[in-house]
Amino acid sequence: MVNRKLGAKRHLHAAAKHDNKSRDYAIAALVVLEFIVIYISYIATALGIVGQWALALLSLFAVGTIIKRIGKFPGWNFFYMVGSKHGIKTIDNISKKNDGFWSTMPLWGMVMGFGIVTYPLLKGKVSKKVYAFGLVSLALILLFVLPYLSIALQFLHIPNLNSAIANGAVAHSAGIDYEGIAFDITSIIFGFAGFVIVAILYSAANFIAIALTHPAAPIAALGGQVPGVYPVIPGLDMPLVAGICALAILLIVHEFSHGVLARKAKVKLKSVGLLLVGVIPMGAFVEPDEKEVEKLDKLAQTKIFAAGISANFILIVVFFALMLFTIVFLLPLIEVNEGVYVTSTV
Repeated sequence: MVNRKLGAKRHLHAAAKHDNKSRDYAIAALVVLEFIVIYISYIATALGIVGQWALALLSLFAVGTIIKRIGKFPGWNFFYMVGSKHGIKTIDNISKKNDGFWSTMPLWGMVMGFGIVTYPLLKGKVSKKVYAFGLVSLALILLFVLPYLSIALQFLHIPNLNSAIANGAVAHSAGIDYEGIAFDITSIIFGFAGFVIVAILYSAANFIAIALTHPAAPIAALGGQVPGVYPVIPGLDMPLVAGICALAILLIVHEFSHGVLARKAKVKLKSVGLLLVGVIPMGAFVEPDEKEVEKLDKLAQTKIFAAGISANFILIVVFFALMLFTIVFLLPLIEVNEGVYVTSTV
């Protein structure tokens, strides 16, 4: 009788293992199929921008919904989460090193994120050295990284970017750049959070003004797309693949940093994973034990929550330095043609 039960269990285990393999193969095939369809939507310029978007989105919806049902992943329609234990050990290993860095980094990031207003919020919880270093870092990024970023980006040949930069340079060369000064002051007082909020409102106002005064302008801009490039930011076209790669790097660093600070606080991690739209990763997550997080003091909780954006600030500086380093070697190879640079036509 016992042997029969053991045999039945082994049979069920083997059947379940076979089903899991079949499921994994089916999901892999669907992922490959979807990327083929996405590639076709990139090159099918005859469909027009609306047709390209429609093909990509409909296929993402269909394939994402099927994958979610086959894999029984949590989520809604073609938005779903895929979690795993893989990666937790790596986070554990990282959390055991560089205690000083991981203790200071999130506090520095908070000062960068919220500027001067963080002082009354963190008074007594962050040293004056860290606070001063955060404000100095913020000022250096505003004075050196952001102004020269537009110059560095011209070497990437992003469609419409050179024109946008040239238009901005011409507009600001006529006098004092009051807009830039206002952005800098806002950023020092409220950090990058204030900068982003003001920038979004400013861009939205400009976009609405253009749409109201020149109704055909947005449509004309969309009609000039090149294969594989979609309007991520109104008025500025960015390669979608490059954008996804950049987003993936930011998400991995962001979420791993949350996990490292959680492990520093002795909080157990349940899983790590991705938030997917169809087959496109649009987010990542590290799932800590919420009950253990709630037991921590407010400063420890704040460090965990601020770790991700703090790591992203460091990533900005690192990649900006790499970009400048690369440009130094590329400059001798660049041929400069003299002539008139056309920024727009009537």
